[in-house]
Amino acid sequence: MKLNRRLPFLIIPVLFTSFLLTGVGLYFVEKRAIYSLVQSAVEKEASELAGSLNAYTYFAGGTLASIVQSDALRRYALTADKYLRTLAFDSAIDEILDSAADLPAKYFSVMFLRSDGVADYYYEDSLDPFAEPSPELISWVSQLFVERRQEDKVFFESSGKIALARVLNSDTLKPAFDVGNSRNFAVAVFISPSLFETRRLQLEEEGRTVTLFPGELQRPNIDRLIAVRDIPGFGFLAVEAGQEEVEKDLQNVLLKMILWFLALAAATHLVLQWLLKKYVTGPIKQLEQQFSHIDLDGTNDITPYTANDEIGSLNASFIKLYDTFKQTYEQTRELAEKDSLTKLYNRRVFSLTLDQLITRAGRAHGNGQVGLLYIDIDNFKYVNDHYGHTAGDMVLQSFAYRLHEITRGSDVVFDNLAGDENITSARLAGDEFSVIIHGYFKDDVPGKVAERILMICENGFSCEKGNYPITLSIGVAVYPQDGRSAEELVINADSAMYESKKSGKNTISYYSAELSEYARHQQEIEIELKRLDAGELELYYMPIVDAETGGILAFEALLRWFSARLGQIPPDTFIPMAENLGLHQQIDMWVLERAFDDAPVLWEKYGEQAEISINISAAEFFSVDFVDKLFSLVARKQIAAERFTIEITETFYRDHTASSLERLKRIKEAGFKLAIDDFGSGFTSIIQLVDFPIDIVKIDRLFIMKAVENRKFEVIGSLVGFCHDQKLLVTAEGVETREGARNLRDAGCDALQGYYFSKPQALNQLIDQYHAGKEI
Repeated sequence: MKLNRRLPFLIIPVLFTSFLLTGVGLYFVEKRAIYSLVQSAVEKEASELAGSLNAYTYFAGGTLASIVQSDALRRYALTADKYLRTLAFDSAIDEILDSAADLPAKYFSVMFLRSDGVADYYYEDSLDPFAEPSPELISWVSQLFVERRQEDKVFFESSGKIALARVLNSDTLKPAFDVGNSRNFAVAVFISPSLFETRRLQLEEEGRTVTLFPGELQRPNIDRLIAVRDIPGFGFLAVEAGQEEVEKDLQNVLLKMILWFLALAAATHLVLQWLLKKYVTGPIKQLEQQFSHIDLDGTNDITPYTANDEIGSLNASFIKLYDTFKQTYEQTRELAEKDSLTKLYNRRVFSLTLDQLITRAGRAHGNGQVGLLYIDIDNFKYVNDHYGHTAGDMVLQSFAYRLHEITRGSDVVFDNLAGDENITSARLAGDEFSVIIHGYFKDDVPGKVAERILMICENGFSCEKGNYPITLSIGVAVYPQDGRSAEELVINADSAMYESKKSGKNTISYYSAELSEYARHQQEIEIELKRLDAGELELYYMPIVDAETGGILAFEALLRWFSARLGQIPPDTFIPMAENLGLHQQIDMWVLERAFDDAPVLWEKYGEQAEISINISAAEFFSVDFVDKLFSLVARKQIAAERFTIEITETFYRDHTASSLERLKRIKEAGFKLAIDDFGSGFTSIIQLVDFPIDIVKIDRLFIMKAVENRKFEVIGSLVGFCHDQKLLVTAEGVETREGARNLRDAGCDALQGYYFSKPQALNQLIDQYHAGKEI
């Protein structure tokens, strides 16, 4: 039988049965809820009334005990004059009441009653100075002497008063053993429990029945909607809710549920029949045919569903489609949210998350902070160039894993965070990462997290394939003080990160206004550097003179950049930036080509003995194709390599490897002279003078200036002697005075260079103004 014919037989029994069972169940649940709610209210009200009545009882008992134990009672008993002792005890009563609990009461009184029934003293907290105790109270206290009881307490429901009394011996002021003795008297305290009575009247107006049972009566049975509480010394307090009101609510609920059941069942039946016929049985065949011809995964191997109806066929098609869609969705989501290499969140998710967190923090009215750490891996390009991109990818993956592990909140550093989800790590691009911190309570949390991250590369970075010489530069910016938007916060954290790089890398820098201006300028330089016009570059030349004669031996080629928009940019600013951006090879090849072109002009003016010294970026020696490009340029320009010196910058000393050293040897074998630049600046060691295939050692200008300033030329002499023993020539940089030049010459230096002889000059200046050297 087809599905459309089975619909009425399926819908009607199931629909009405399920609605009926649901309705019955809901009725009993509602009934139980109503009874439970009323019973809970009654229990609470009974506890409230009992607590209120007990509080007044404790207050009265405490006041009675204070009177019995007071010195005022003793003075009262010893004072013969009735007026004086009454006046004195009134003051004592006022002090006792002032120190007691502050419970509101419409009526409070204290009475001393002799055994003969005469009130010897009466105090009442009222405006009536002639107030007298009521016969009801005198009668109750007198009953103690008749029944020979030492103390008693009672609640007069008719007048709404709590009464406590104790019989004392007038001589000892202690509880009397022989109550019937004429020397005894009773101290009684009476109080009206105003809060109790007020609440009692409120409950009775709301339909509750409040009953106070005497202690000698049997405690009533506790049924539904009744709550009973013990009142020590008085009996039991019962609060009962009206059964009629509850039953009326239940009848209303039942009537509404029956009406809803009938209406909803009829409407649902009609709607279901219409919907099933319109949207299921009619289109089901068409959908089956459409899905049967869809090739979702590149094959036609579709397993049919065993059921011989439209739903079965549709189900089989949907299962196939669902599996494919689910797999595609998971892959698409992974690609959309995660970085494919490191599996950290990508820049898109990072930006969305940061923007949402800042918006939420902004709604916290000054109590929300968001910390952003901008992390860059120092020397990562060196890893790629030296070890290959496969090793670089492995370093990024390992670093990302450790970054994720250390920012999951498991360390004590993160005690001030609400949970692990309050730290989000992401890869922004290349070797740049970020960490977002929110929900923290102490201002130093971002700094502590940054310190923990910095420790990942404390001694280089070790992973399965070895140890790599990388460090981290971290910039920190915090919302709202360092930026009011996500974009502004990212820019400022990035600026702080660049400050870390400028400070020597492997450091943490925090955003500041001064840093913002510096970062803006650095960003402008970077933009201009990326679109650098070679026409803005120029080579300046600085003479290197013979230490004995003062004649010119060589010229050092020094690069200058005159930006059309920013003006002159110092080399120590743009050259490191060019290395980080991967532009160093383009610039170095321009320097080499220009120096090769300028050499004949210099030789024509200064003689062919004047060699040309060229500074090359250390990153070039880690590039596999630099030497081939250099040799190709030499062949094209047809120059003599032995008339040129290649100066090695300090970075090479720190990061050199066997392959880079091998390239250095090839350049040496091609005829170029090699010079170690800035020797003594802290990067080179004596053993490298032996290992490197060099010809010239150029002593750092700061080293020279310190030695000249402190007149320690013997140190320079010792260093020069060692270099000469290694068959190395020595050039002293930073020569500023004639006296310094003579002392350096006497120390054994072969060549001198510095402002004493000449500042760096453009080629046309050197040609127009001939420098024959300078007398030493």
